[in-house]
Amino acid sequence: MTMEKFKKIVVQNLFISIPTIVISLLLIGFLFIGLSTQSSKLIANQLTLSEVQRNISNELQSASTNRTFDDPFVKLNPYNISPLTALVIFETELEERIEVTVKGKDDASSITFTTDKATSHIIPVYGLYDDFNNEIVLKRIDNNQLEKILIIRTAESSYLNETVSSVQTTKEFMNQRLMVYMPPNGSPYALDLNGDLRWYLNVNVNSETKILENNHFLFGSERTNIFENIKVGFYEMDFLGKIYNEYTMLNGYSGKFLELPNNQYLVLSSDNDKINNVLAVVDKTSGRALKNIKISDYISEDFYKNELWTTIDYYKINGLALDEENDLLFISLQARDLILALDSNDYSLQFIIGDKTLQESLNVDKTLFLDPQGDNFEWFKGQSSIDITSNQELIIFDNKYSSDDTPKTSRVVKYEIDKEQKTITQLFEKGEELNDQFYSVYHTDVNVLENNYLLVNSGSNISVDDVVSNTYPTLYDGDLELIIKSRVVVFDDDNVLYNAIGSTLIASTALVDFSKNLTFKFGINSYFNTSITPSNDEVKDIDTSLFDLIPKRYNLEVYKEIDRLVIMGDFKSDEEVYISIENDSKSFGYRVLTRKNNLLSLYDETYTDKPISFYINETGVKGVYNIFITINGQKFNTYKKVYFEG
Repeated sequence: MTMEKFKKIVVQNLFISIPTIVISLLLIGFLFIGLSTQSSKLIANQLTLSEVQRNISNELQSASTNRTFDDPFVKLNPYNISPLTALVIFETELEERIEVTVKGKDDASSITFTTDKATSHIIPVYGLYDDFNNEIVLKRIDNNQLEKILIIRTAESSYLNETVSSVQTTKEFMNQRLMVYMPPNGSPYALDLNGDLRWYLNVNVNSETKILENNHFLFGSERTNIFENIKVGFYEMDFLGKIYNEYTMLNGYSGKFLELPNNQYLVLSSDNDKINNVLAVVDKTSGRALKNIKISDYISEDFYKNELWTTIDYYKINGLALDEENDLLFISLQARDLILALDSNDYSLQFIIGDKTLQESLNVDKTLFLDPQGDNFEWFKGQSSIDITSNQELIIFDNKYSSDDTPKTSRVVKYEIDKEQKTITQLFEKGEELNDQFYSVYHTDVNVLENNYLLVNSGSNISVDDVVSNTYPTLYDGDLELIIKSRVVVFDDDNVLYNAIGSTLIASTALVDFSKNLTFKFGINSYFNTSITPSNDEVKDIDTSLFDLIPKRYNLEVYKEIDRLVIMGDFKSDEEVYISIENDSKSFGYRVLTRKNNLLSLYDETYTDKPISFYINETGVKGVYNIFITINGQKFNTYKKVYFEG
C-alpha cells in the first residue's frame, strides 16, 4: 500500500470516528447533566377512607335533591364498604312518619321500623340479602297509609364461604335483631335468626363489636400501625359505613375500648417499648388524649407471668369493664392471670383479683388481693373478656389456658365482689359441661345483654386428630388436618336462647337491633389527630452517588397520607436503615426498626414474610422535604419530595 493511499484511509476513518466520539461524549455529558439535575417529584396524598367519604357525601346530597315519595332517590351501598345497605331519600310537603319494612325470606326475618316526623326523609336501610331482589315497603303512616314498594337488587357476595354452619334460636328472642360477628381478618358481618347473611363490611376494621349509646360502632381505622392488628386510630361509624368521627392515636389503637361517662372513650393503645400496655382516656369532642393509664404504674415486673407472656406483649390486656354503681374500672391482664380494679374517677388501684398464691415467692404486696370465699371457688387462668351485670356481678370468660396434656375446657364464671371486705365469691359457671368443645385460648368474648342474659363467644376451638390444641392456625405446620370450630351462645341461668356453631375463628360478637339505627347525618366527618412524630436521630453526613439507585429487591414504596409519610420496604433483619427528610434549612433523620431490632417475631411469627413499615407524622415538621434512605451506610436519593402542613 502506498503512503498516499494509507493517508487517505486514515483521513477517511478520522472523518467517521471524530463525529462518533463527539456524539458519544455529548451523550455522556447530557446523561451526567441529566442525572445531576434530576428533580424530585412531590408525592401526592393517598386518600384515606374518611377523606374519600367526604366527597361521597357531597355527591349523594347533590344527586338526591327534589326527589318525591313516588320517585325516591335510592343508592345501594352508598359509602362503598357496606354492600347490604342502602340509602333512600325523598321529600314530602307535610311532616310525616314513614314505616319501612325490609322483607325477609320469611315473616320472622323481616325488619320493620318507623321514622320520626319530617319533610325531608333520609332513611338508611339495613338487612338486605346478597344476590337477591330485596323488597322494601315504604308506608306513609300519616297520609292514608300510601305505600311504595322498592326492589333493590344486590350482587352475590363471596364474603362468606364457610362461617357459621348452624343457628338455633327463636323469633321471640331475636326480635328483628341480627348477630354481628367479628372474624380475625377484621371484616365484620351479621346473620339473622336463620343464619342468612344480612350485613357486612368489606374493609378491615379489627375491633370489638360493642355498640355505642347512639347505636354506632367504634371500629379501627383501615390504616395499620407497625403491626397489622394495631390500627392508626379508630372511627365512629354507622351501619351504612359512614364515618362520623376519626381519631388517630400516638401509638395506635388495639381494638379494645369502653364508652365512658362525661363524653369520653377509654381505648387500648401502646407505648414506645411494648404493645397493648396503655389505656388512653380520649375526649369524644376534641379528640384529645386526656390521660394515659400505664399498667406498669400498678404492677411491677415481679408479678407472676404465665405462658402467654411475651417480651413485647407484656400484659395482654384483653378485657375492660365499667361498674358505674361502684365507680370501678376492671382491666383483664391475660398474661398475668390478674384483673385490676381501679377507681373510675382518679384511676387509683383499689384491689387485685387473682390467685395470690402464685405470688408467694415474689416481691408483691399481697394485701391488695381479694380473698376467695366458699368451697366451690376456682380461680381463672388465661382469662379474656369481662363484663358487669346490672347487679354489679363480674362476668369472666375463663379460658383456663393449659399448656400441658391435662383435659382442656373453658368456662364462663360469675363472681360477686365485696370491695369493703375485700372478698370474692363464685356464684356460678357455665361451659365446662361441654368439655373440650368449649375450649378456646384465643378469640373469646362475653357480653351482658338485657335481663342479664350472657352472650358468650368461644371463638377458637382448635383440634388436631380429635385432640384440642393451643396452636394458632397461621402458625401450624403439622401434617394432620387442623379442625377449627367456634361456638356462640346466649343463655340465662337455665336456658340456651341462641346457639351457633361455626367452622372459622370468631373474635367477638354483638347482638344488634338494626331497626333502631335510624340516625343519619350527611355532614363532613371530623378528624382528630393526636399522633406525634417519632423522635429523630442526627442526619449522617453521607454523600449520595448520582449512579447509585435503590436496589429493586427492597421493593421500596413511599407515599403520603393525610397526616403521615409512609415508607415500606423488604429490609433484612440485620440491615441498618435510616430515613431522612431534608431541605436547605433543616433535616430530620429516623432509624427504621427492622424485624430483629423491634422483636416483631415475638409477637407475630408470620411477620417475617411482610414488608417493614415506617411512619413519619407531619406534626412539628412543616415544610417541603427531599426524601433519602440510607441502607448499611450507603445513602440513596428517592427523588421524591413530601409536603408536610405541620
